[in-house]
Amino acid sequence: MLYPERDAALPHLSRLPAATHRLIALPRRRSVTGGTVGSTDRARRILGRTDALDQIDRFIDEVAAGPVTLTISGEHGMGRTSLWRYAVAAARDRGLRVVATRSAEEDRAVAGTAMRDLFGGGPDPATENLSATPGFDVGRRALDNLRRLAADGPVLVAVDDAQWLDALSANGLRFAIQRLTEQPVGVLSTMATALPGPEMPLGLRYGHHVHLGPLAADMLRKILASTVPTVSRPELVRAHQLSGGNPGLALDLFRSGHSGREQPSEYHRLLSDLAPDTLTVLRVLALSTPSAADPAAQRVVAGVVAQASGVDDFAGAVREAEAAGLIAVSEELTLGFVDQHAARAALAGMNPLDRCTVHARLSDLDPDPADAARHRALATVLPEESVAFEMEAAAAQCADRGRSDLAADLAGHAVRLTPPGHNDAAGRRARAEVDYRAAAGEIARAIDLADRLLARLPPGPGRAQVLAKRVFLDFGESQNFLHQALLDVGEDQALRARILDLIGWQYGLYQGRLADGVRYSRQALDLGRRLDDAEVVAQAGATLAATLSLGGHPREDLFTESIRRADTVRLSPLGRWPSVFWARHLLWSGRLDEARRIFLRAESDAIKRGSEFQRPYRLHDLAVAEVCAGELRTARAEAEAGIQAARDAGNEQAVSWLAHPLGLAAALQRDTSTAQWCSELLAGWGAANDQPPRQAMADEVRGDLAATAGDWDTAFACFHRMLEQLDAMGYQHPGARPALSRVVEAATMRGDLPTAIELTARLVAQASELAAPLVQSLVSAAQGQVALLRDEDAVPALARAVDGLDRLGYRFEAGRVRLALTRALLRDGRRAAARTAATRAAGYFTEVEAHAWAVTAEELRVRADAGAPRSGVLTVAERQIAELVAAGRMNREIAAALFVSTSTVEAHLTRIYRKLQLRHRTELAAWVRQASGR
Repeated sequence: MLYPERDAALPHLSRLPAATHRLIALPRRRSVTGGTVGSTDRARRILGRTDALDQIDRFIDEVAAGPVTLTISGEHGMGRTSLWRYAVAAARDRGLRVVATRSAEEDRAVAGTAMRDLFGGGPDPATENLSATPGFDVGRRALDNLRRLAADGPVLVAVDDAQWLDALSANGLRFAIQRLTEQPVGVLSTMATALPGPEMPLGLRYGHHVHLGPLAADMLRKILASTVPTVSRPELVRAHQLSGGNPGLALDLFRSGHSGREQPSEYHRLLSDLAPDTLTVLRVLALSTPSAADPAAQRVVAGVVAQASGVDDFAGAVREAEAAGLIAVSEELTLGFVDQHAARAALAGMNPLDRCTVHARLSDLDPDPADAARHRALATVLPEESVAFEMEAAAAQCADRGRSDLAADLAGHAVRLTPPGHNDAAGRRARAEVDYRAAAGEIARAIDLADRLLARLPPGPGRAQVLAKRVFLDFGESQNFLHQALLDVGEDQALRARILDLIGWQYGLYQGRLADGVRYSRQALDLGRRLDDAEVVAQAGATLAATLSLGGHPREDLFTESIRRADTVRLSPLGRWPSVFWARHLLWSGRLDEARRIFLRAESDAIKRGSEFQRPYRLHDLAVAEVCAGELRTARAEAEAGIQAARDAGNEQAVSWLAHPLGLAAALQRDTSTAQWCSELLAGWGAANDQPPRQAMADEVRGDLAATAGDWDTAFACFHRMLEQLDAMGYQHPGARPALSRVVEAATMRGDLPTAIELTARLVAQASELAAPLVQSLVSAAQGQVALLRDEDAVPALARAVDGLDRLGYRFEAGRVRLALTRALLRDGRRAAARTAATRAAGYFTEVEAHAWAVTAEELRVRADAGAPRSGVLTVAERQIAELVAAGRMNREIAAALFVSTSTVEAHLTRIYRKLQLRHRTELAAWVRQASGR
């Protein structure tokens, strides 16, 4: 589950300060509706079975026109009983009378057990001494019971695990059900079967059938989330393979793995009765299972198993195994276990040397090169350079094909099989394993491997390379690692360029030291150009371009050069892809659609390359883009998926990245607990890891939360603190971090004209250095808000800002400015235009569940709808406000003097302007002077 208890902690937190540990777990979401959980809410808890749930709902709707039946089949662990419970609860919610029985294997020996469950509890003779009653009579009495119940309304007969019904109950129910004609009776049954087939329990002839097949790996992960907090991608893939997509079996695998005990299996009893040759075939089949994640690929050509097993009567062994219900044979003569627990049971107790022998045979027979290499490695016990070299090459090929988990395993074998004295080869293979483990999402294991390498490597280029990798995995003490690496590179200029590039990346984009970041990135880029090192030029150039953009001096030519050079090399699966940096620059500039397309392509590339390390970061970029687009629900979904992926990989720093877009979306929706969690995590992470940008992001989340609540004083304080932090770091791009526009908005809402004027001037100056349509729209918005506060004509600037933001696709920003435009239109007495603007804003905010903002828009719409007064005579309160305006007081000062809210003052002024047919404060002041004879 994405929201564990607040005091729950992620694994691998030992490197964080103790005060930061409590910030890691997201708060549990609470229902905003309250009340009894209905069937719709229950359905949300059953993941991966949408079609089955829809069919259950349709079945229940049909019961009233009955009779109708529904059978849910599937092997143990697929969720039959969960769906059965959902159907029973949904039927009761809709007013059906439900009679139910849940059978167990031991019930088959007790005659009439199910009949007592269904019709017991009363004096009806059908429940008395059933074992002595002829089956025909039991059936007639069951039919009478069903007809009697149905006379009062629709009835659902619910039977779970119908295969365990005792014979008397099964025959009686079959008799009754087959003789129902027009009665509103529905019969729901579940049945344990591995494959869909014609067999239907209880002789059902006129019903629906749902068969539950395997789930995809990602859906399996969602189901495991409530029980297994973190699962690395390789662990998930292995669980998916072994369970065949069966969620119940996958849970058993994790439980048995964590407890260290094998779960009891009925297959052990079956295997003990098989002939030795049959057991040999099963063991070979189990060891032959491909490493591919697709369950359909977990089938092996029968000829491969026959050759590897070497048994005389292979066909007889296969028939015995199939008859025992352990394997299935396809028309294409491929073999596969019907249940992966059977495969595990077959391997239990097998001699390790016998396993090596089988793997050696399979290495010559397996048609897949990667799997053949895996078998070769598992067949080799002692170090052997030729095999180690083969494993290294196979690992690289797997990485190129996006199979990072298999690449990591093969690289690990390559390290194991490298003979003593081959230090360069061992180091190269160990570094490759670190990369592959991290790419596969096994961050903790990759960090452990890197730390063990560092502990035994002497100073030198090899150690410098590991130090550089270590920084990618965990930013803690990154500068210490990198400066030590700089000392270790010696005369290796290419490696020096890479280390300089990483230092610039850390300084400029993470620690907020833009000037230092620019200096190191330039050194790296210059050295990379001299060496004609395309990878260094691509990455250092992109980092430099992004840092310059944050500083308000973008160089699109650098982005172009970086992307062009990146196309000529294969960049690390751990990331820092120039196209992503370019997309961020586009997002800051206002080219939202282009940025989003690049982010989507980058996420797709990460998946194709098997880089689970990259996936949380790519989801972060998508979530940021969706926040900018004003698609708050989508942004939250992307961020939450990223947090789950980061937790699965043990990647705490990625969680802190994702807290920013999640916090912004939650703040704008006034989800206070989630927004506060995100801001606390950002602030704590920034302080613990010397990352001031994270602290600025924390204030942005807090500021938006306060603005959403209408607390503009707190919002101003948060946004102003954010601005001070960005100024100290050298940030000068208002589109990258909208501190200036946020402070101007808060200042105008507080009536702080001097601050609004000063910061608008700064915003104009920064915009002059940027060819950024987004920033130009932000300038127009700020100028319009200042004009509104000055009682000048604010409508043209605000309308221009709204049009620009709408055209660029920054919908929430457009909605915020549209509220200011509505206020300006109301002040000018343009009620129809104000009503249109407010209605559009309220509709959008409601659509994205930003309800507090929708309320503000609706209040403005109500003011626009208010009828015009019949005379020009001012009330006492209106006269007081008019005189204070004439005295030069601002709205906030008037509100304080009269002990009312600023919005009340604004409402009075709207009525005053309408009554007197005035447009702004200057005309009102003149009217007061004239009316008083001054």
